[in-house]
Amino acid sequence: MHFFTTLRTTLLLATARASLIVEKRLSTETPVEGEDIMVNVYFRNVGETACLNVKYWDTSYITSRFKWLQGDQKFSSSRIGPGEVETYTFTVTPARAGEYIDSPGEVEYMQEPNEKAALKGENAQKKFGRGTFHGKKQILTPLEFGKRVGAHTRDWIIYLGAFASLTVAVPFAMYRRERGKLFKRA
Repeated sequence: MHFFTTLRTTLLLATARASLIVEKRLSTETPVEGEDIMVNVYFRNVGETACLNVKYWDTSYITSRFKWLQGDQKFSSSRIGPGEVETYTFTVTPARAGEYIDSPGEVEYMQEPNEKAALKGENAQKKFGRGTFHGKKQILTPLEFGKRVGAHTRDWIIYLGAFASLTVAVPFAMYRRERGKLFKRA
């Protein structure tokens, strides 16, 4: 199961204009040093008018801590229409183990005026949004990851060996004890 780090920025207006939801999802629950993390950012316009000149930037993955493999920290789109979804994907690799702050991305866009507002002579309005704070994340070394998440094969062998031997040894001991009593009576 994937852990989803979610950033939601919702800007709703009483006049039913553009409303953009931005959601960031990581491909892994536990980041590991040297292994790729694919980050998907979804832009969903749930309003009734278009979002224009959409700009998004994410400063969580600084170059001193992460190696950028694909994509960039910034995304832009000229227009996201009502009901449309755009996806932006980038891939990073943690350069070293330790803590980092997975801060939310920031989004800026122009809100296209609806028909009534356009008739009144209103222009597009600039909107800015930022999600909630996600907190600190831990990047593990491959050895730590193996200890925490690994199959623990040795532990399972010991557990099953002890459990299996008890299920055979206890009834056998009881049989031998009762068998000894039977032969003494005869």
